[in-house]
Amino acid sequence: MEDTLSGIELLKKAPLLLWLLLAPCAIGAQEVTYLDAGSTWRWRPGLSEASEPAEAWRLNGFDDSGWTEGAAPFGYGDPPFGTDLSEAEPPMRRNYSTLYLRHTLEIPNPALVVALEASIDFDDGFILWINGVEVAAENPPDDPTFDSRARRSHESGSYEVFDLPAPSDFIVAGANTIAVQLFNSTVSSSDAKLDLALIDPIGVDTTPPSIVGLLPGFNARVRELRRIDITFSEAVKNFTAHVDDIACTDANSTLAPTSVTQIAGTNAWQVVCAGTEDITLATDSITVKTGAFTDLGGNGLAANVVITAVTDGVAPTVTSVTLTKTTHTQCTITPDSGAGDITYTAVKGGAADGGIGNAWSFQLMDSNAAPAILLY
Repeated sequence: MEDTLSGIELLKKAPLLLWLLLAPCAIGAQEVTYLDAGSTWRWRPGLSEASEPAEAWRLNGFDDSGWTEGAAPFGYGDPPFGTDLSEAEPPMRRNYSTLYLRHTLEIPNPALVVALEASIDFDDGFILWINGVEVAAENPPDDPTFDSRARRSHESGSYEVFDLPAPSDFIVAGANTIAVQLFNSTVSSSDAKLDLALIDPIGVDTTPPSIVGLLPGFNARVRELRRIDITFSEAVKNFTAHVDDIACTDANSTLAPTSVTQIAGTNAWQVVCAGTEDITLATDSITVKTGAFTDLGGNGLAANVVITAVTDGVAPTVTSVTLTKTTHTQCTITPDSGAGDITYTAVKGGAADGGIGNAWSFQLMDSNAAPAILLY
């Protein structure tokens, strides 16, 4: 059975929903590791440029099948290593000052990547690209050629955290290429090292969106319930206007909405229902089901929400009018019990004597501006 929250129940939960809005990362999210330290990479010694043009090796689709495969950490002189470059042919020391590395990740849904950090242990410098976009660097040369060198020495031994730019700037659906160029400070340096982990510290969003505003509000008295504006705690998207997701219910039928559109520049959406021509005093409702709207993490509402209103399309009537004096502008108006909030105007006039006569005109309207005009 699906959970359902009525309007009153949702309002009772408002303090909790506000806390969820203000602290969305405190619950429902978990750190995601996209690349572990010590992972396997494809690598190539910096004996010449890795590609032509020089930046091609950093991009998706580059053929690195001829590169050597090995495990991180890469380096020499400061073990432990997954790939000891002192045992490579030729060894790194006194032969080359740079190392090229590539690793490919599969990310099916980039929208789930909230933030990225690179945790890197390095000696002496590096540049990190993702899909050809430079996202982090430390001690890089001005021009990262195959024989360039780090600007200064930097000892390895601890992982340093680098905050990367917004993932939406470079992460794509499917294959994503992580490319690193390691730089030693000199070709005869006594050591070199690189290892890298890639982490989303915020993690996948598992917190459902919530409704934080409605217009008209819960149980509002309206002439017709044909439209409602719903404001959510975060950005959401709507896939369909199907009756299985959003249901417009009156005394006669339950139908799908005629339109569901986002109000530009906001987290609010407008739901428009067709309504019925036979509007009477009754409780109508719009039911928003859990799958109707989802946030960017794919989370729907925690429970179905039934938004109710009292529809009143009947104009007020006058049951009695008492004129205290026909020559004065005073009267008493008694509306019927179903008229709701009443406003009225009373005008004395209509006679040939310049406005003093026995003709009165009364206009009454309820809170929905449904008028009743009577002449006496």
